[in-house]
Amino acid sequence: MSPTLLHVVAIIGGFIALAWSADRLVESACALARHWSMPSFAIGVIILGFGTSLPELLVSAAAAARGSGGIAIGNAFGSNIANLAMILGISALIAPLFADRLLLRRDLPLILFSSAGVFMALSDLALSRIEGVAMLITLILVIGWIVRSGKASAPIIDAPDTMGVPFAAALTVISLLALSASAWVLVWGCSELARTFGVSELLIGLTLVAIGTSLPELAASVASLRRAEGSGLILGNVVGSNLFNTLGVVGLPAVIRPFVVDGALFEDSIIMLALTAGLGMLLLLRSPLCLTRSGAIMLLLCYIGYLGWNAQRMMMPT
Repeated sequence: MSPTLLHVVAIIGGFIALAWSADRLVESACALARHWSMPSFAIGVIILGFGTSLPELLVSAAAAARGSGGIAIGNAFGSNIANLAMILGISALIAPLFADRLLLRRDLPLILFSSAGVFMALSDLALSRIEGVAMLITLILVIGWIVRSGKASAPIIDAPDTMGVPFAAALTVISLLALSASAWVLVWGCSELARTFGVSELLIGLTLVAIGTSLPELAASVASLRRAEGSGLILGNVVGSNLFNTLGVVGLPAVIRPFVVDGALFEDSIIMLALTAGLGMLLLLRSPLCLTRSGAIMLLLCYIGYLGWNAQRMMMPT
């Protein structure tokens, strides 16, 4: 088999595996949510949001071990921007996303405050091991808060009784692993195929790899659209993923190996904060709270502009 054909096979196989594992993940997550009496948003945050952030965590941990702290931070921030602009944009373009007031009162402020905290921690262009530990402790406390408040809220997911807890838990773990692996196979195939046709390796890393680590979130979100609880699962997925990226994907590398960062990353963090605030404003434009197709188009245009700006940045002389 020629290298080019191998890359094409990897891309096709990656897409198929990604779709299958995302569908199984949503199915098993809904079953667990029903057994644990948790609403769709809470299970979207805990299982879908944190679970689909495994690729970002693996990339950042590997980068930290190599002493590349900037890659770890850029991966987390870039993925958050992709979640807010690309994933919510594509999902709301397919079907409007409805939210409840808790998203505005608790979850978006949590993302804003955690992002602002990381921004302040990076003000000296370095991240210490103590700061990393503080971020991980904060993440654990946030998870506990969401679980407790989630069990006290409604509605509860209506999932079939045919899937028991042990099977649903095992299927969730298998789906998460398959989701991460298929995303990496897909990114590898796209990257190698792009190199074959002479596309810049820097541009590949900036676009394909950044988007690739967000593919599990995108796949899980699209799979959720077929369910009545789709909006809650999708919004919970993005909220959980962004919280995990901001506190966990940034904090863990600092615990592994403290590092310094490039000051240019502050521009990305400002964009991340602006998109989070912008999402809140787009939801407030409708009653009940809803991200419409027009809002989705705005988010997607922002992401396209962000990619173009990054491409221009990468071509500028250092």
